[in-house]
Amino acid sequence: MNETYEFLMGCMQENWLHARLCEEKRAMTANLVIVLATAVQAILLLTGINRKAFALTMLLMVLGLYGLLASAKLYERSQFHIRRARRLRARLDELLPDAQVQPLQSIAEEEHTAHYPVLSQVRLNTIWLGMHLLVVILGVVDTIICFGG
Repeated sequence: MNETYEFLMGCMQENWLHARLCEEKRAMTANLVIVLATAVQAILLLTGINRKAFALTMLLMVLGLYGLLASAKLYERSQFHIRRARRLRARLDELLPDAQVQPLQSIAEEEHTAHYPVLSQVRLNTIWLGMHLLVVILGVVDTIICFGG
């Protein structure tokens, strides 16, 4: 029993680590996109948005699209590892019913939802993807301005 517990615990911790690493990579990617998009936008504002700036406006759109795809993929990987960790935790809960992990987590989740009824419904992934979508939209708007539209 002790070996099974240790094995399951180790597997669960490994999956939580991988999920956390995916989220850290997603944050680093978002930071890079924000910094580069800000630099491109600053160059556009300093040099003026005209036909010669088309390559920079395209760069904004590409940055935003890259951010969208990278963020979506890293979210998928994070969710994969979270699901695995939760399955392992459920098995631990079966082996150690006195720990009452599942009932305690359910109570904590209910309390959290009661304290944050609106925010608990907003998916963090939606916010991440929305930020990258704004970079794409900024690139589109700049492109329209670039061609005098």
